[in-house]
Amino acid sequence: AGAGAAMLAALQHKDAGRVREAYDAYTRVLAQAPSELAYIRRALLSQADATLPPTAAADVAAARPLVSDHSKTVTHFALAATEAGVKAGRYGEVLADCADAARRGVDDDAVHFNCGRSRMMDSLSRGMRRQITPEERDRGYAAALAELRRAKKLNPALAPKVEPLEKQLESLLAPKTAA
Repeated sequence: AGAGAAMLAALQHKDAGRVREAYDAYTRVLAQAPSELAYIRRALLSQADATLPPTAAADVAAARPLVSDHSKTVTHFALAATEAGVKAGRYGEVLADCADAARRGVDDDAVHFNCGRSRMMDSLSRGMRRQITPEERDRGYAAALAELRRAKKLNPALAPKVEPLEKQLESLLAPKTAA
């Protein structure tokens, strides 16, 4: 069977809930004819199911040079890249992927959510290590808050995940009173 047949089989397996078979079919596709779509879909499967091999980061890296600005997979790539970075705690890399997604016009709830969380964690971490000024840290918090609110606006079902982060950011941004 060719790469096209393996790709179709992967989609059918995924739709039927057979994630291991779908993952294996994408692996066969990639062995025959590496494609951005197969890398992205395998990365998303790997991230979603802990029983699958942890290939998401490698798949994202392999897909990165294949995704053009005009590709139909730009949003899926942004999702896979930001999820892989968040999972690995590589917030700086996620922010680079967020900037790239924004440049490409990606407006996806999950991508905004990943970008907002990463911006929050990056600003918090860099602020604690005194790598940025308090003003830069607060700009990062404000940008994170905006990203998270955009995610919630695009997908109100994200509210239970977004609202605790919103409250935390609002608290961090609240004017400080002199002690």
